[in-house]
Amino acid sequence: MQNSDFYAVKLQFNDKDALFAIKSTDDSWKLKKLAGAYRAAFKDNALDIDKTPTFNISKAVDFFIFDDEVIAKVKNKTESILSYKEAHKEDFKSLQLDVSFSSLFTDMAALSAYVGDNKIQLRRASAIKQKEHYKDAAYIK
Repeated sequence: MQNSDFYAVKLQFNDKDALFAIKSTDDSWKLKKLAGAYRAAFKDNALDIDKTPTFNISKAVDFFIFDDEVIAKVKNKTESILSYKEAHKEDFKSLQLDVSFSSLFTDMAALSAYVGDNKIQLRRASAIKQKEHYKDAAYIK
């Protein structure tokens, strides 16, 4: 469990319905962060070294999953955990390869440079691919 990026809590309602609460981990889950320190526990009015591995579980969550729906509470954490940026990069690559889209431009290099690795521009490019308005000549006109 150490070095995990996130954890999920499953709340089962019946045999088929479950709600998942997802939370990104803090530094207490990172082995490297714990290597240079000991944990101390106050027991029976004395300070004692606690050698048992521990980690924090937050009271808050980043997002929920129910059926096929994702309900984001913390948008950037949700996108990071679900690798949205990587999916948006793939969408932009396939959009550039779509002749219906690329034929609208004389040079795709300027557009590629503008979008680059920017998550906002990649998200916009992904929305363009999804909506496919570029295939509608009346819309483009």
